[in-house]
Amino acid sequence: MDQELILKAGLLHRHFNEIEEKLNFIEQQVFELQNFDIGLDELDKSKESGMLAPLGKGIFIESEIKDKKLFVEVGAGILIRKSPEEARKIIVQQINKLKEIKHNLSDNLTSVKKGLGDLMKEVKRAES
Repeated sequence: MDQELILKAGLLHRHFNEIEEKLNFIEQQVFELQNFDIGLDELDKSKESGMLAPLGKGIFIESEIKDKKLFVEVGAGILIRKSPEEARKIIVQQINKLKEIKHNLSDNLTSVKKGLGDLMKEVKRAES
């Protein structure tokens, strides 16, 4: 079998796996953002005056909710205040961007699959 075909197949297979990994990561990010959106909705509707706030590593502290305005990081450690509804709009925008990226990656994956299929036909022809 031709070494060039083997090399091409290896590269395409590696590219295919990388795209699949990226797709899985994006799906996880969308899932987490959707859950966060649900949590913000519950916070916005809640009449509770306290909550458990995570400090990290499974450790929480009891805290009092004085104001439902959130601190949202906009980059470089800069925080701005947003209402839960404003934060939810940001989340929806992020979800939409991720879904667009997912769609593009899916198209790319389909193209790589086709390339692998064409390469396999070429390999079979070369073996004949």
